[in-house]
Amino acid sequence: MKTVDFYYDFGSPASYIAYTQIEAMCAKYDARVVFKPFVLGAVFKATGNSSPITLPSKARYTMMDFARWAKYWGVPFTLNQNFPINTILHMKLCVAVQLHHPQRFAEFNAAMFNAMWVNNQNLTEPAVVAAICESVGLDANHLLMQTEQDDVRNALRGNTDEAIALGAFGAPTMMYNGEMFFGQDRLPMLEMALKEG
Repeated sequence: MKTVDFYYDFGSPASYIAYTQIEAMCAKYDARVVFKPFVLGAVFKATGNSSPITLPSKARYTMMDFARWAKYWGVPFTLNQNFPINTILHMKLCVAVQLHHPQRFAEFNAAMFNAMWVNNQNLTEPAVVAAICESVGLDANHLLMQTEQDDVRNALRGNTDEAIALGAFGAPTMMYNGEMFFGQDRLPMLEMALKEG
């Protein structure tokens, strides 16, 4: 089966918008999505890149563009008032769910993305993050302990290092058939490649 590797970070609005489309798009062409949570901040540091939010004129345009893309795909989008945030813990939680509670992984992804980019929740508040975990049937305290396990830390670092080695400089980065597709605005290009086989 064809596979698309999807490198993402909950703190990235572009990741959220692409996430809302990627599985249905891949299913249309009998392809499977391999979710690869990574640390966007580490990618920025390794590549010398930075968030568009750091340049005011680019930030204004980029945020307007995200709203346009959300409207184009017909999905809700709200710019989180706490953006940007440090998401290392959130991505560690994501990997912990992926490795230790795979049956909850899809729900967890959806809940975290929606909390950040639909419901304008403050993910810097531990109680908010705990409530999100509990909402999908996960014990927040137990999950927090799992984030300190070597397998979780190694997997997150591995995904991040792998993405950098492949040439990633931001999120989302999607890899298909040896080609890189960056950003929610490249989904039509990815679809074209999937269609071609």
